[in-house]
Amino acid sequence: DRYGVVSRDVALAFGGAGGLVPLMPVLRRMEDTGAVLRGGFVEGLGPAQFAERKTVDRLRFLGQEPAGARGSGTGIVLDLKDPACLVGRGSAWPEPALPAGIGKVGIEGEEAGGGPQRKEAGGAPLRRRGASVVLIDGAPVLYASDSLKVLISYTSEREVLTRALGALATARQGALAREGSPPGRHRTVVESLNGVSALDRAVSDLLRQAGFVSDPRGMRLAVGPYGASFSR
Repeated sequence: DRYGVVSRDVALAFGGAGGLVPLMPVLRRMEDTGAVLRGGFVEGLGPAQFAERKTVDRLRFLGQEPAGARGSGTGIVLDLKDPACLVGRGSAWPEPALPAGIGKVGIEGEEAGGGPQRKEAGGAPLRRRGASVVLIDGAPVLYASDSLKVLISYTSEREVLTRALGALATARQGALAREGSPPGRHRTVVESLNGVSALDRAVSDLLRQAGFVSDPRGMRLAVGPYGASFSR
């Protein structure tokens, strides 16, 4: 019910002792009775995968969507510590990417977003509590560190990135509102996107559309005294 498709990596991410091995007798019986199907449903999840028929049918439907229809879904924000989040565990992070015209030249003369990520933009994003990923149509589009200081984009489509930034801003504003206390600025200021300064005109314009405002260090999430967003 939680993961849709069960595989070795999913079982390890779930944290059960022994991973998939102790589950196999149960899964085989479920397969024999037709409760689940076995196959290679999701690329990268390994050879032994189990899922209910309705899940497989849903995956087939998504796989047959016209190319132009993808990337049009609503952004879903997941904490990287959420057990339902398999990005970076069951499925690998994609290569960083940016829309055309943003960060043509990055740090040390490398093209921003096209080479290895530095620190948190240089290796796999850190799975700290509070760090999150924005998924659109099930694919990771944006990573945000727990403090929002570092953002990493995984899409070259401006509209998709804009939607992901908006979903991230809404989720963080909602979290701050639930806390019911004024946020510290260090928790809401974006300083870079794929290594490109948030003060860069193209980056700041994208963030401003999502509800961020100018700050000496970058772009700060616009929040009221109790976490509610300011009118834009």
